[in-house]
Amino acid sequence: MESSFNTLFSSFWIVWYVSWFANGRRNGLCPTSNSRTHPARWLAFRLCLGIFYRVYTIRFKKLVAIHSVLAMVGAFTLTGGMWLYNINPFNWNDTLVMILFIVGGSLLLLAFLMFLVITFLTEKE
Repeated sequence: MESSFNTLFSSFWIVWYVSWFANGRRNGLCPTSNSRTHPARWLAFRLCLGIFYRVYTIRFKKLVAIHSVLAMVGAFTLTGGMWLYNINPFNWNDTLVMILFIVGGSLLLLAFLMFLVITFLTEKE
């Protein structure tokens, strides 16, 4: 159990550290955008997950596949919902755009919770 906690703690520390630099700390010290939806934040998070899966061996490979699909579909759905909300080039109904927001955010939340479960299912060395 202690090894799983250390794995979880180190994973979140890596995600926080890389995201901190990718965001530019919102005070102008780093030359990145101050936008909350900066693409570097998403890329940094995906990079951290890739490093985690490269370093640790997971017992149940199907959970990794499900996690990846949920994260990708959720990211595209949420990003598409944000794009439609701000630009709306097709003049779609606001209800549909809100559903895209909710579905995309929910899928990303499920992917994140699945990652929490996966961190406790790493193989012992």
